[in-house]
Amino acid sequence: MNNPKKSDFFRLIYEAKLPHTLFTVNIETGHVEYIHRDTAWINHVQFSPTNPQIISFCHEGPWHLLDRIWTINVNEKKPVLMHKRTVDMEIAGHEFFSRDGNTEWFDLQIPKGETFYLAGVNLKTGEEKRYA
Repeated sequence: MNNPKKSDFFRLIYEAKLPHTLFTVNIETGHVEYIHRDTAWINHVQFSPTNPQIISFCHEGPWHLLDRIWTINVNEKKPVLMHKRTVDMEIAGHEFFSRDGNTEWFDLQIPKGETFYLAGVNLKTGEEKRYA
């Protein structure tokens, strides 16, 4: 698409399925360690406030089309989905860690714009809580 409108960028980048990589750099040695590679648009990378081995990230794009929120342990390198969409037009986003690093919180709307929750997933048990 030549000269797309700015309002189309979000969807176009999502649809392009460009390669993305999570990595760390040892600032003393310069060693780069690749943690996770994907053709999903990776964004919103956050380290746990209490465990630097745990990273949160999201798959970016139109929220109603994807399972957005993930965590990964930098040693195990296996991404874990925090919330799987259950209905058409369901969205989850604005993800953040609890202060103790034990929960990944997020805005959950089932469906988009209708029923709102603050939802959180316990990183140890996988249990999800919702507050209307």
